[in-house]
Amino acid sequence: MLSDLIAAGPYLKTPPRGGAPFVIYPTGCGYEKRRGPDYDWDGRKRGAEPFTIFQYTISGAGRLTFGRDRHVVGTGQAMLLMVPEDHRYWLEEGENWEFFWVSLRGPEALRLMERARLAGGATPVISLDAADRLAGLCLDLMREDHDPYRASSLAYAFALGALQAVTGQNGAQGDAPEGVARVLAYLAAHPGKAMSVTRMAELAGLSRAHFSRQFTAATGETPADYLLQENLRYAGRLLAAEPAPSIRDVAAQAGFADANYFSKAFRRIFGVTPTDFRASGMHRDPARPWGRG
Repeated sequence: MLSDLIAAGPYLKTPPRGGAPFVIYPTGCGYEKRRGPDYDWDGRKRGAEPFTIFQYTISGAGRLTFGRDRHVVGTGQAMLLMVPEDHRYWLEEGENWEFFWVSLRGPEALRLMERARLAGGATPVISLDAADRLAGLCLDLMREDHDPYRASSLAYAFALGALQAVTGQNGAQGDAPEGVARVLAYLAAHPGKAMSVTRMAELAGLSRAHFSRQFTAATGETPADYLLQENLRYAGRLLAAEPAPSIRDVAAQAGFADANYFSKAFRRIFGVTPTDFRASGMHRDPARPWGRG
């Protein structure tokens, strides 16, 4: 797939977004050949809304500062970066850098990329034995016009693939990424959905026990806990709406039949009651990705 990506030639793309809320979404992808100092990005000057960047070096090398640390990102190495963050990557006069990259937004993108960085030794530069699968997913995003739900599913597959590449788990989970990605895309497209684990497993095309194992291995959470947090995060968006709905209405729209249980669960996860959350303005801070850490 890496050879197919190179054969396609330099290309940049911004996938379609759509209006649905997604836990993960690709905001850009491409294959590039860069030369000289015109290529220069500062992670502190790219806006306040968090997103992640995965960039794999095919040939040449780029320069990276990460806080006070300096790196050279050479052939076979990938950068795993987040914005906003104290980093800068660039080229000096006469230097060349050939690479492919994918940028992702959403809380699931941030969570999986952070897990990948920690698994790689808490460094933004990771050496990979192979990046063929990731190159294929990047090419898939580049060359087809996907609907937003398909793009979200591919984004999850890419983020999970990056984590697997770092931890050396490539191929260990068989067809799980596709089934899990299908469920994640469905939940993202149906916020506030009350859904049993059995129904999720059916959607993934797996037995309940097998699906639960694969889902937990892929996301770090059980299906029930994941759905609870996603519905609570959706409740947070509802709490920010104008005019403000009642707590009981928010609970119902977020998939909770019992408003008292909803309030207790919300406080357990986010540390404040729904009423205090709405009054605090937490939901208005784009640099604070509240929710699953």
